[in-house]
Amino acid sequence: MRILESVESINSLTEKLGAIPVVSQYDSDDEPEAASLAWSLSELEGSFLTFLTELLPRLTDTSASLDDAKDALFDIRDEFLHVLYHLRDPRFFDDIFELEAEFDHGRKRLDDAP
Repeated sequence: MRILESVESINSLTEKLGAIPVVSQYDSDDEPEAASLAWSLSELEGSFLTFLTELLPRLTDTSASLDDAKDALFDIRDEFLHVLYHLRDPRFFDDIFELEAEFDHGRKRLDDAP
């Protein structure tokens, strides 16, 4: 069961998010940040449900062939690309990607260690 499946639920969340200053500070002339964030959260919810209820079970199915497992793995990758898009779309999540750069820098240092 999805929480943000209906237009009404997304609109209600948009209204609530629009009243939060740390969200509305990212408003643009084109679109309120609350609308972008609510839509992205709805899409993320769908992707996470797809991963948990369809894709992960396909990958871990002990009766699945290696080709089936490979197909599931590529489908998981595609779903995660969708997740990444919806994390990058709202400006509210921008700082996540600044932190990602710090993690990547730390990973490179660890990878370079003897």
